[in-house]
Amino acid sequence: MTRKNEYDIFRACLAYSLKIIMNNHNIKKFFGFYLNKDIYAVSITEICEINRIANLYKEKSFDTAIIGMINYHGKTTPVYNLKKILNMNDLNQDTLTMWFAFKHLSGGVSCFAFDSLYKMLQVSSDRVDNVLEHNAMNNHKQYVQNYIRTNEKLIPVLKLENWVQETK
Repeated sequence: MTRKNEYDIFRACLAYSLKIIMNNHNIKKFFGFYLNKDIYAVSITEICEINRIANLYKEKSFDTAIIGMINYHGKTTPVYNLKKILNMNDLNQDTLTMWFAFKHLSGGVSCFAFDSLYKMLQVSSDRVDNVLEHNAMNNHKQYVQNYIRTNEKLIPVLKLENWVQETK
């Protein structure tokens, strides 16, 4: 299966998930993605769009986390490097291939770049753990809301609204 086919299937799953998410309160859905070799997740209800990085244009900015600007539905919108926001050691921008649009509680939108898709995660509520139990593992705990327990690992669920509030 080619990358384009994977991407198209992923977008179709995202659209379907957004339609049915309100009907099942015991199942939580998350968008999983890679940053470096680590897996992170964001609640699917906070995502407006997922797309490939293309046609970023550079604009002088004092914010070093901005990798470029896009025209998002007629509005010039910065694309932020999640690696920089999370203070990761490897800040290689060459690996950033996609971005997602995150909707703020205030109604605005921010775009965040990541390395690649992991998968859509559907987990029962009892597989989502409280932050306090696992915070010692994480050096960017102020942006971690929960952890998803899978058979293989714990996946941090980012709460990007915290970052949005800090930058206002």
